[in-house]
Amino acid sequence: MSNKNNNAAAEAVAALQKDYDVKLEAFNALDETTTEDQKKEAQTAVNLAKEALENAVKPTVKNEPKAKEKLIKGKFLLSPTGVYGLAYNAGEEASLPELQANELDEAGYFKIGK
Repeated sequence: MSNKNNNAAAEAVAALQKDYDVKLEAFNALDETTTEDQKKEAQTAVNLAKEALENAVKPTVKNEPKAKEKLIKGKFLLSPTGVYGLAYNAGEEASLPELQANELDEAGYFKIGK
């Protein structure tokens, strides 16, 4: 991330923090003459400002790593190079993803080991 983006993000967070501080100070300055509706309105404003600030500061979630694909061991009966573009020769043993191993087994190119 460039410094320009970092600076813009920092400025945005600072603005949200200031907004929250102002609204919290206004809420805390309410006295006993304030009506319940005014108190609720001020509390709502504080809550919204706090939520906006927390969302801006919250670290972004990166993509979760994919679960490891199950590999199936077996032996090639025929070379799959011409038909499937796989660089194996007849007689070679390999570990292949489950879906691919099943497809090659059904086609007669691969024998799944026990």
